[in-house]
Amino acid sequence: MMKKWLSRHWKSLALIVGFYIGLLLFVGGITVFGLEPKYVDYFSNPEFQIYKIQEKYYEFSIPYKISNAKIDRMNIDCASFALLVYLNNTNANGNLTLNIPRKLLDYKIDNQDDAFFVLTDGMEVEYQEIDTNADSRTLWIPFEQSSKMIEIIASNVGMFPESGYCGAIDVGDSPYYNLMPPLKQLKSGISLNQIKCEEDLHLIVRSNDKPACVKPDSMPELFKRIGGFLVNEHPYSPYPDHN
Repeated sequence: MMKKWLSRHWKSLALIVGFYIGLLLFVGGITVFGLEPKYVDYFSNPEFQIYKIQEKYYEFSIPYKISNAKIDRMNIDCASFALLVYLNNTNANGNLTLNIPRKLLDYKIDNQDDAFFVLTDGMEVEYQEIDTNADSRTLWIPFEQSSKMIEIIASNVGMFPESGYCGAIDVGDSPYYNLMPPLKQLKSGISLNQIKCEEDLHLIVRSNDKPACVKPDSMPELFKRIGGFLVNEHPYSPYPDHN
């Protein structure tokens, strides 16, 4: 009886088994018929590296991958609404895939994404925006041998500056940025009374003039042990100058 059933339904079974095998191969990240799997999370994609930029109170993470060159450094120039990428070892023509956090650099017109303006060594180049979501925009940028710098510029920000974003942050968690520790904020050039703490933590300055973000319940014991003073009453209120 089983043999009769199999002889009748073997084609259907083969299709079902083939479907699940194909699904497993796709989820496993194996290339099938030349189609590569799409990684939604750039931070878990092994093809991408992470570059970190400090801007204001935050450290931003920028996923990228590059061919035939290396990244020397990246800088954000918020006065010009530009992300600057410096290249090394460009021994052949190559390309850069750059996943740009919207909180670091973005521009919209009528709530729609506006195109970036991309230069390589001062020459405009054609690029492709290959992915976009609520958190980031991903650009594919070609460059020629011996290229030294790529500039990604919010193109119309001079005409409508209120629509541009550069280093803008609101409260919330994201893999693309995190609030720097208080000592790191101080070393980056932020004044002592302007340092930010995470929500529910309070900024104090210890007797050695080093800042710390502590829980309210910990402050009396901490002051008793090491001295210091409270800088602000609430983590996100304007900070008055201390005497």
